[in-house]
Amino acid sequence: MDGYKYSSFVLLVAASVIYAQVKAAKTEHVKCDKKVDLAIVLDASASMGEDSYKLAKTLTKEIISRFTISPDKTRVSLNFFSANHVIMSKLSDNFSISKLFSLTDRMMYEKSFSILSTSLETVHFEVLAKKGGARPKQKGVKMAVVLVTDGFGTSGYEESIAQAKSLQNYHVEMFTVYPEKSRIYRKVMKHLASKPAKSHLFKLTKDGGARRKVVEKIVKQICLSNKYTF
Repeated sequence: MDGYKYSSFVLLVAASVIYAQVKAAKTEHVKCDKKVDLAIVLDASASMGEDSYKLAKTLTKEIISRFTISPDKTRVSLNFFSANHVIMSKLSDNFSISKLFSLTDRMMYEKSFSILSTSLETVHFEVLAKKGGARPKQKGVKMAVVLVTDGFGTSGYEESIAQAKSLQNYHVEMFTVYPEKSRIYRKVMKHLASKPAKSHLFKLTKDGGARRKVVEKIVKQICLSNKYTF
């Protein structure tokens, strides 16, 4: 390669790097400093698959990192379920981001059957309740749930749908993320998310760029939409 061609090649590489940096800057992480009571709920049942569960934990950290975590801004409750529903943090705990990350790492993959409907009921009456640190009907506060699941529940899809509808009637904005690889129970999936589906129902993938786009959409919807704010 002669000097001219080499110089052109170097300039081309440099231009590509700069373009990538500019593009990344344009899609820099959306941050949210609004008042949000956010419950993140991960399906740790056998049908999810361990790889999908690990991705769900990564997604959880990516979502948490976008919010201003404090008693007056966003409060976060971490939950997982399989045969049991486990509340790792209550909204009233007001843990730091680093503490929430640590708790996320400790969320077990139980790999048992799925009490999806019971888990949604627990989120409604235990997590997003005053006794759990929630601020229902407080002006300017949004209640939101990010549920990562394949939609399977041992009690049947009718009960899961009923519990999801109860949450939505309680003025909770529901986001549902389903694993790319595992079997998807489509009869229930579309009912677990608020409408419209294009801004509330997403696919969980190994592709980091695609996953970050999902995070962007979820955070923007939570932070910018006033529909579910009291």
